[in-house]
Amino acid sequence: MKLLNICLVIALSTLLLACDDSKSASQVERTLNVEIKNEWDKVIAKQQWKNHSASVSQSEIRIENKNNNPDVLESIEGDFELLTMVKHQEEAWYFTIQDERTLITVNEKGLISKQILPAPVEGMCADMQQGKGDLLVLMENGNGLHFHLDVDESKELKIHNLRTITLPPLSEYCVMDLTHDRVLVSEEGIGVWALPLDMEKQMQRTLVDTVQQGHLQHTATAMVLLKDRLWIVDEQALNQYQIFSDHFEFEKRFAFANTYEADQLLVSKSNDVLEFVLLDDNTKQWLAFSLNAPAFSMQDVNTMVKVKPVVETQPVPLQGDVADDPAIWVNPKDGAKSLVLGTNKKAGLHIYDLQGKEVQRFENGRLNNVDVIQGFTFQGQVMDIAAASHRDHSSIALFSMDPETGRAQIQNELSTGLTDVYGFCMGRDPEGQPLALINAKDGRYEVYAIKDSEQGWSGELVRQFKLPSQPEGCVYDRQQHLIFMGEEDKGIWTLDYKDPSATPQLVVEVNGDWLVDDVEGLDIYYGHEESVLVVSSQGNDSYVLLNAKAPFEFIHRFKIGFNLDAGIDGASETDGLAVTSANLGSGFEQGMLVVQDGRNFLPEDLQNFKYVSWQDVVATIPRH
Repeated sequence: MKLLNICLVIALSTLLLACDDSKSASQVERTLNVEIKNEWDKVIAKQQWKNHSASVSQSEIRIENKNNNPDVLESIEGDFELLTMVKHQEEAWYFTIQDERTLITVNEKGLISKQILPAPVEGMCADMQQGKGDLLVLMENGNGLHFHLDVDESKELKIHNLRTITLPPLSEYCVMDLTHDRVLVSEEGIGVWALPLDMEKQMQRTLVDTVQQGHLQHTATAMVLLKDRLWIVDEQALNQYQIFSDHFEFEKRFAFANTYEADQLLVSKSNDVLEFVLLDDNTKQWLAFSLNAPAFSMQDVNTMVKVKPVVETQPVPLQGDVADDPAIWVNPKDGAKSLVLGTNKKAGLHIYDLQGKEVQRFENGRLNNVDVIQGFTFQGQVMDIAAASHRDHSSIALFSMDPETGRAQIQNELSTGLTDVYGFCMGRDPEGQPLALINAKDGRYEVYAIKDSEQGWSGELVRQFKLPSQPEGCVYDRQQHLIFMGEEDKGIWTLDYKDPSATPQLVVEVNGDWLVDDVEGLDIYYGHEESVLVVSSQGNDSYVLLNAKAPFEFIHRFKIGFNLDAGIDGASETDGLAVTSANLGSGFEQGMLVVQDGRNFLPEDLQNFKYVSWQDVVATIPRH
């Protein structure tokens, strides 16, 4: 399916560019006047920023002041090639390659680190925003090494090896577009691709421009990016594009009088003029030219804040899309001894402690969604109850849980009138009667009152209703006795359980912006001042907070990113989630959010669940 998606993207992009090919020749603005920069003779790579410049020759890398009488701040001897840089506040760090395959990091104070790479290097690029950035090293073996960069409180640069990615064939040049969380990479003879930097996103390439069918007339070589503009050299011209979040709009083509194989391209802005410097790999000469600056337009980019997970569970021990929905059991005496239940939709139920360690496992069939009610009885004895939708039997699987320890046992199942059951949640009606709400893929819901007797638990069907198409996640609001239901492709519905004649009402629609289908997990955080509906917006790997009271106003959205200090990746393709406002001990004083992670990295592994401290979520909410 991934291959099909890539093929469709290529075919569609090529078709769109081919339809526009007639514009290429007519949009040549003028021939550029190029001057040789003799003062950069013997320099094979260069970077400049404020008062510093760095240059690489075959015998050294040198960092010096940029003034009339430059002072050498640092010089390291060696056989170097390539040079890229990142900057933060008044600091700059430079990356170069020594002896073809050793990554060197240096600043004005000297050598910072050395790392031997798996293969010789073809190219690299880096950038940083607000103290966090990325470095991509393109290797001859067709792989790219992706490093995460961040500057700590002591202004030291930390370099984390994130992952190895498969590059387009014969990739040699790249440029970072951190505003849109992506990197642009050239492919010899084909064109330029955009690849996501977010490791939680599916690694799907999108075409920026292509040779012949598009606006590029030759293989793309060096590229440079400034604000919302991109420039690509293709031997005979400089091509200019405006950058948008979902596409790159070709603007102009500036011709060269000669053919150049650009090995590096730099740009700086002075007033309304852009100053370019290009290294021609054929002649080893640096060439300078200028252009009038375009009218830059920095669009509002909906970049989402990321919250770090603090714990991850052991992986669910089966291949494929297996982990699905969590629930939280709160220990009434010691919150730190609370438990997380997680369904395995191929095998059963897993129970984890707050350190993510599995403490119990039940292999009783394909369980999809799970929920917990505390403070019930079993055969007249105080007992908590957990229940899950059982896809093998189209039933509700019941588990008793010791109210003091959370130790679980399988009990009976409640038959339903549904086929192909799916989502599930629990609640208490206005009289305190426990309810089990289960749905099927055809949109039907059944509500069962769970009753206790000497024989154990039984269920009585007390209500039925239907959504137009496939639902899954639901949550019963214990304060309003309002049922929130997700319809995967449509949005969020409510039903007033207090009103026997009430029907489902669509209250929040999928909008392609902050709520992107599928709508998956739902739960409620019961706060002191207001209650918050937490929603898994699976289509863009994010989580949405809404006011749980009408008109259900949008509060905030965020993603769950990696926690490199703890060795935990972020979360993506989330199905189910659970949240509690209970104090669960150190780190979870304001509660905890648990989400299913559909793609588990650092290292790549089977699916699992991630724990997020609620106070970390609150810290990202803008204060007005």
